Amino acid sequence: VDQFSGWLSISSACFESVDTDISNGGKTLLITNFDELQKFSKHNNFDQAFTSTMGAVNFARVLGDFSQTVKIGIVCKFENNLWVAVDGKVSSTPRKADLNQLAATSSVWLMQNPTKPYEALTTACYEIIK
Repeated sequence: VDQFSGWLSISSACFESVDTDISNGGKTLLITNFDELQKFSKHNNFDQAFTSTMGAVNFARVLGDFSQTVKIGIVCKFENNLWVAVDGKVSSTPRKADLNQLAATSSVWLMQNPTKPYEALTTACYEIIK
């Protein structure tokens, strides 16, 4: 991981197993559910809390701040939507997907469009089959 310069996709199930700074120069994608996002933000000493009652508007604001602070891209599930955050930009798509499908689709779109991560990930979430 320390010597890899391309985009690195990590699912939330394994981020605690990675013994390095996963930001990878701003080229890491974290694919996660809400519970794991909460743990990841605590693990990174983020000063804002993700709560289940925060609503979509506050979630978008905090998610955008978090993506800028930790310098990673994030794709996650919250309130029956798929959310993307890259460099403070946030999108939401009303779709359902399991984490494996989300990880595969997001990774492929990002691999095909590495210079436009926000657009690639937002499209990936839109293109996931319901």
